[in-house]
Amino acid sequence: MLLQVGSQGLQVGQLQAKLNEIGFNCGRVDSIFGPKPNKLWKISKENI
Repeated sequence: MLLQVGSQGLQVGQLQAKLNEIGFNCGRVDSIFGPKPNKLWKISKENI
C-alpha cells in the first residue's frame, strides 16, 4: 500500500508510532496520514 496524505488505517498508525519511537515527533498516533507525518517520512528516508 502506498501511503500518502489522506491515507488512514493500521499501517499509517504503525508508521506514526515508529517515527515517534525513533525520535521524529509526529504527534499523537491517530492513524491518519497528514502533512506532519508526510514531512517526517521524507526526512527519515533521506537519513537512511
